[in-house]
Amino acid sequence: MDCVEEVTAELDLKRASIISQEHVDKLPTKQPPDAPKDRFNLVLIIFFFYGLNSMLPLTFFMLANDYWMYKFRNTAYDKWDPRHRTTLQIYFGTIVSIVRAVPVMIVSVLAAIYIHKFHLRPRLVSSTFATSAVFVALTIFVVIDTDDWQLMFLIITAVLMTILGVAGVVFRMSHTRLLARFPLTYMKFDMYGSGCSSLFSIFLQIISLSIGKDSISSALIFFVCGSAVILTSFLLAVASDHLPFYR
Repeated sequence: MDCVEEVTAELDLKRASIISQEHVDKLPTKQPPDAPKDRFNLVLIIFFFYGLNSMLPLTFFMLANDYWMYKFRNTAYDKWDPRHRTTLQIYFGTIVSIVRAVPVMIVSVLAAIYIHKFHLRPRLVSSTFATSAVFVALTIFVVIDTDDWQLMFLIITAVLMTILGVAGVVFRMSHTRLLARFPLTYMKFDMYGSGCSSLFSIFLQIISLSIGKDSISSALIFFVCGSAVILTSFLLAVASDHLPFYR
């Protein structure tokens, strides 16, 4: 009797599996004819830039070490000597990381709880705008002589990096939620952008170091290119509202 019951149960499971598979096979695999189309793959391009924007700011900050060391060098010399670093040079990375990490951690917790109360599009646009503004500010500071107020410049840089970190948290949470509304291909392009951010930053650094005559000119080329990419992401975020497929 037990064997009969086991066989019956197994047959029932197979029957249910077949019915479920038939139901899945009957599901529509194509979009309705009247569904909006991604013309010229513009939304794919937007998501690629979103992925690039999610990792690029932090990568730029880490790769610009020569510029930061020059800014906080001993001003008695035109160039900085790695064998004789100043106090600001030694503790610059640590100070900025700590000052940036605490607000970012707090915002991450608050965003996880309350971010759903704010509309998705304003979050994306505002976070990309904040990132763009910080990059433009960092680019402007490249050409400003900060030798006489290095400590103040360190404080300003820490504040800018904190804003950058907070904007990054909001952007990543927002655009991750946005990705869930699109097919898998768009998530792939977003991941392609994230993966290319490091290579793109390294490529720009090599170009800027080869073209620039000194630390300032190299940093200017580096940050101008980075600002251009971030500003492009911001403009795409603004323009995306005019794409029916994106909406």
